[in-house]
Amino acid sequence: MARDVTGVGSDLLVDDDDPARLFSAWALHSRGDKVAEARNGEVSIDMLNAESFDLLTADMIMSKVIDAPTVTTEREKAAEILVVCISDYTDESVLAEVEALERVLFLPKPFSLKQLVGKVQKALELP
Repeated sequence: MARDVTGVGSDLLVDDDDPARLFSAWALHSRGDKVAEARNGEVSIDMLNAESFDLLTADMIMSKVIDAPTVTTEREKAAEILVVCISDYTDESVLAEVEALERVLFLPKPFSLKQLVGKVQKALELP
């Protein structure tokens, strides 16, 4: 299904922090999106291989790491997927790696519901 800027898309949300993941899932549900959740990077890779998603929102620093090379690899498989990387770790090298990727946005933790929805909206408006 093609996603429009008002929501109604299929999202994969990856975060090993349960409260943060639940909060983010609620925010995405509030847009009208269908949200699948993964607690770690390994599970998310299996889910990405098994199902098609419009948006990947992933914590960049987890026990099972989702990093810029992983995002790049997954983007090669599904070039249309939009990506919002979230993290409370904002090392300059990590930010530079993420910002170098096309159609990938970064959102620092902690963030509000409004900030997450705004960043997803901005991702949807990318060419």
